[in-house]
Amino acid sequence: MDHLPRQAPLLRVAHVTTGLEVGGAEMMLLRLLQAQRGRPVESHVYSLAGEGPLAEPIRKLGIPVTVAARRGSAALAKLFAQLAQALHQRRFDVVQAWMYHANLASSLAAVRSGVPVVWSLHTSIITLGARRPRTVALIRGMAPLSYTLPARIISCSESSRKVHEECGYSAKKMVVVPNGFDTSLFKPDADAAARVRQELGLGEHVRLAGIVARFHPLKNHAGFFEAARSLVAQAPDVHFVLCGRGVSTDNAELMAMVDASVRPRCHFLGPRGDVESLVSGLDFLISPSKGEAFPLALGEAMATGVPCVATDVGDSALIVGDTGLIVPPGDSRALSAAILKMLALPASARRELGQKARARVVSNFDMHSIAARYEAVHRAVVR
Repeated sequence: MDHLPRQAPLLRVAHVTTGLEVGGAEMMLLRLLQAQRGRPVESHVYSLAGEGPLAEPIRKLGIPVTVAARRGSAALAKLFAQLAQALHQRRFDVVQAWMYHANLASSLAAVRSGVPVVWSLHTSIITLGARRPRTVALIRGMAPLSYTLPARIISCSESSRKVHEECGYSAKKMVVVPNGFDTSLFKPDADAAARVRQELGLGEHVRLAGIVARFHPLKNHAGFFEAARSLVAQAPDVHFVLCGRGVSTDNAELMAMVDASVRPRCHFLGPRGDVESLVSGLDFLISPSKGEAFPLALGEAMATGVPCVATDVGDSALIVGDTGLIVPPGDSRALSAAILKMLALPASARRELGQKARARVVSNFDMHSIAARYEAVHRAVVR
């Protein structure tokens, strides 16, 4: 399923996404489009939530992006009508939807066209407390529709597949296609360690651990700071690099989580456009999340040759395998102990783990192989 003949006929795909902000599903859409360059695939992206930071990179690939011109039901209805007309005119062979709202909207737009729709699932968290009540109602309400509306359902992880099947989604239509990584972009960089330390004003002897995650309760920055507070005295040469949307010193809620003993060791960098370069300079990555499906940060770090300490959520343990350390979610003591264990390893042992981590990503999650699997699903449902 990973390999398709170069002479395959042109496949015209409409990608419909809830939005184009920087998130796991949205980044996978961008990476899929990048990986399909040179393949006989013609794409068009429709965004229900308007412009976002990923719209321009997609357009630079030569791929049209149509968005709701502004917020509000009128703009959304206009975009919906444009999509429905394009499908009715059979300008596309298949629709790939990204996230719940797009799954439903795509199916409704395509209902009279006969164009097959493929849903996608990118979360293993459905419960209230993690999501708005209306979103939870949408997720559960779509379960019976999954037997009739989509031609296939792509889940980005085994954990997401299991959770949705338990929720009543069609197991027969489900196929797992994991997230993928551009291993030519995310790769070891021998100069990164010195470069990152220079940027932060740190000496070469300082060991760096990092968290790459937006500010959100599920990412569990609070749990990380609790773990860090108990280990800083035992590891005087470790500093922590934190980046992502909302992860900056002007976020009062975030700063209130940081104990005074930990604050001097933390570097809050906000969103970064050079994550591959930054992560390459770390000694290891920390993922303290309370909930994930298939965390991109783990695969990105591993592809650069950086080992990981991660909580056992979603497919994290499956991704990391024997190349890092896995701890129970929500257990700050276990997280602290694992960080100390990683710090106690000789540099050569961490490098060896990092080499194994990259080899694992290259073998299992290389983006070109993942893109071929998406294409195979799409070709299989075309009537």
